[in-house]
Amino acid sequence: EDCLYINVITPKPRPRNAAVMVWIFGGGFYTGTATLDIYDYKILASEENVILVSMQYRITCLGFLYFDTQDVPGNAGLFDQLMALQWIRNNIHAFGGNPHNITLFGESAG
Repeated sequence: EDCLYINVITPKPRPRNAAVMVWIFGGGFYTGTATLDIYDYKILASEENVILVSMQYRITCLGFLYFDTQDVPGNAGLFDQLMALQWIRNNIHAFGGNPHNITLFGESAG
């Protein structure tokens, strides 16, 4: 299952030290994706001169299966989000973003 990726949308020309907005999609941890056509990040990035980032994370049983054991501790989907946020903080400067000015937003499970 290749379900973990990050999308980074930057305005043109690429900014320096720009604010970063991270979108976490919703769907009740049961459905959804960061790549739906209704999420057009390019407009917001160009109009507001911010960098938009969206992440994919595991949902349903791949993300939230729980057996109360160390082998399957549960909440892997939240772990995916945490790892994505750490990657963003550590790498967003390469895209012209400010790692100290990151805002999270989303809907439903996001």
